[in-house]
Amino acid sequence: MKRTEVRIDGYTGQELDGRFQRIEQALENLVPAPRPPRWIKKLEASVMLGVTTKTLHNWNKAGILISYSLGNRVYYRSDPL
Repeated sequence: MKRTEVRIDGYTGQELDGRFQRIEQALENLVPAPRPPRWIKKLEASVMLGVTTKTLHNWNKAGILISYSLGNRVYYRSDPL
C-alpha cells in the first residue's frame, strides 16, 4: 500500500496539528472582556432593595450607597465595583 502525503496550502498534516495546538492554547488563555456596568434608575433600585426612594437618598447622604447623576436623574450601578 502506497502512503500518500496530504498538503493543505503547502502545510503537512503534522505542521497543521502544531498550528491547531497553538491556536487551542491561545484560546484557553484568553480572558473574557469585562462587562460594562448596568445602570438602574432610582425607582428600580428601591424595588430591588425593598426600600423607599427616601431611604436611598438617606443612604447616599450617609455614604452607604453611591449614586450618579446625569442631569436631574439619579442612577445606581446594579453590579458591584
